[in-house]
Amino acid sequence: LFDCGEGTQIQAMKSERFTLSSVTTIFITHMHGDHVFGLFGVLCEMQMIALDLAKTIGQHPRNIKPFKVYGPPGIADYLKVLMTTATGGKGPLVDICELVQSTPKPPYSQGNMRVRQLQCDRNGVWQVVQDQSESPKTVKAVLMPHKSEMSTFAYVLEEDKVLGTLDVERLNKMGIPPGPIFKELKKGKVVTLPNGKTIDGKDFLGPSTPGRKLAIILDTYDSSTALHLAKDADLVIHDSTFHSDMAKEAYGKGHSTAEQAGLFARDAGAHNLALTHFSNRYVYETNHVINAIGVDVHVDEAVEAFESDRVVAAEDFMSIPIIRESGKRLLAEAKDAQRRAEAMIKEEIKMAEMEDRAVKNPKEAEEGEKQTKAQKKGGRRNGKGVGKRVDLRSRIESL
Repeated sequence: LFDCGEGTQIQAMKSERFTLSSVTTIFITHMHGDHVFGLFGVLCEMQMIALDLAKTIGQHPRNIKPFKVYGPPGIADYLKVLMTTATGGKGPLVDICELVQSTPKPPYSQGNMRVRQLQCDRNGVWQVVQDQSESPKTVKAVLMPHKSEMSTFAYVLEEDKVLGTLDVERLNKMGIPPGPIFKELKKGKVVTLPNGKTIDGKDFLGPSTPGRKLAIILDTYDSSTALHLAKDADLVIHDSTFHSDMAKEAYGKGHSTAEQAGLFARDAGAHNLALTHFSNRYVYETNHVINAIGVDVHVDEAVEAFESDRVVAAEDFMSIPIIRESGKRLLAEAKDAQRRAEAMIKEEIKMAEMEDRAVKNPKEAEEGEKQTKAQKKGGRRNGKGVGKRVDLRSRIESL
């Protein structure tokens, strides 16, 4: 679970897909209230669910595994105060890891809390989680600027690639029977056979499938520090508080525009983009609100910057499947190539028609050419159109 604003516990109860019983780890981007005010309530609810489950299966409460919380310095003090005042110093079992830039302080325990600190590497990246369970994955973090008094973490979750199928038939022909050796070969390891010969498991595996990658970018006016981590992400969830018409206000408040989100996704080579954290001046449904500006303007702006229509405005209880099979990704890329080809054909037809009109009516053609040049120079028209390619870094510097 990434971030835990006020109301998270209630929303989890309402959701048909998401349950707190499935959560073991919570990641906090920064200490602003709309990202942490629901944390303690959620942890208490998770603990109650775990205790009920332990009672049902006859497990002793002492054997319940602690929940994990990763976040900025101060997250431990925040939870410590709540546990002391609200639960008499007991509270849920929690392992807290604060992500720090300086030398980590010694770990300590207080009540049901265990606290440690983790320092970033020389490149400013935190190797937050290296989970080697049935579905190996890593979570990395990097700092981004938010406001003068506070930075925010970008989190990137990436699965290990799924190794290909073992060529059992070929191994059988070599006289290698099934058994423990097959298990090691499936992992792509080098194995020594009883006769002393060594074989490399990678030589007997089919094509591997890339692991899925998710990048979460919230509350920042400059997400460029996370760009290298988010490369080729299957899904980027990006702060999109304002439309670019309010770019200066977005910068002043420490947030991004939809255009910035689109540029980030484009430069990262992402496959899909979900916009979130909209200002409450924008509404989802404009049908019943006079002169309302809907979040569809964000989508249009991000589509243009991303140069792809795989953009969605996130909303409560939305579920976005991230497909593991590489074939699905290739299909999406093929559709994109098809759209670009169709657009080029339409442009060529348009140019041919203009040339035809030029022959028949030179004056009318001249006016049409002037209008086309004016549109290209102006860039966007009604939120859409063909503008020059914008660089994310230069856009940020211009603000």
